[in-house]
Amino acid sequence: MKVEKKQGVPIARIARKYGVCRQTVYNVLSEDGSVPRERKKRGAILDPYKDFIRVKLENFDLPSTTVLEDIRALGYRGGLTVVKEFVREVKGEQVRQVIERFETVPGQQAQIDWGECGTITVDGVRRKLYLFVFVLGYSRMMFARFTTSTRQPVLLTVLREAFEWLGVPGSCWSTT
Repeated sequence: MKVEKKQGVPIARIARKYGVCRQTVYNVLSEDGSVPRERKKRGAILDPYKDFIRVKLENFDLPSTTVLEDIRALGYRGGLTVVKEFVREVKGEQVRQVIERFETVPGQQAQIDWGECGTITVDGVRRKLYLFVFVLGYSRMMFARFTTSTRQPVLLTVLREAFEWLGVPGSCWSTT
């Protein structure tokens, strides 16, 4: 660019040639060719509180505003935006850890879990509705049944049904 400018080529033509705006051409032409000095790194205002925040978020799913209140009580003087960015980063790390796939060989293990799905009226009586889920570790094939109880006799019944449908794995793991 500098050679072209010395030859008298207009800035607008240089900018079109390189696909940049005219201000970029002006910036390049004003550079003296020296390497910019490295900036001294400073600690971020949130650094002293990051370990505290990580521990809090491991134990509780807190909004950024609550985290801000907690660290303000410890002496933090910064704003919410910095806290929000860090909380988002920490929660993202936790999500990545949760969704890492656990691989098994066929027939090795299954995962079982109960979920609560609100209420249902049975014979005029309002009862909780539960979902039993049985997932094979290798194939991810699933067996699911709705029930109105999580007591042992019901558990044994739905487990027997799951075994009949999908087979008996080497072990069963509860995800709760």
